[in-house]
Amino acid sequence: LRDREQLKESFASTNTVVNNLRQQDQEYIISDIDLRDSLRNERK
Repeated sequence: LRDREQLKESFASTNTVVNNLRQQDQEYIISDIDLRDSLRNERK
C-alpha cells in the first residue's frame, strides 16, 4: 500500500513538472513566432 501511495505521489509531481515545461514551451513558441513576424516586418 505504501509503495502504491509513493508511486501516485511521484506520478503527480512528474505530471506537474511536465505540465510546467509544456506551458513554458508554448509561451516560447508563441514569442518565437512574434519575433519572426516583427523581423519580417522590419525588412520591408
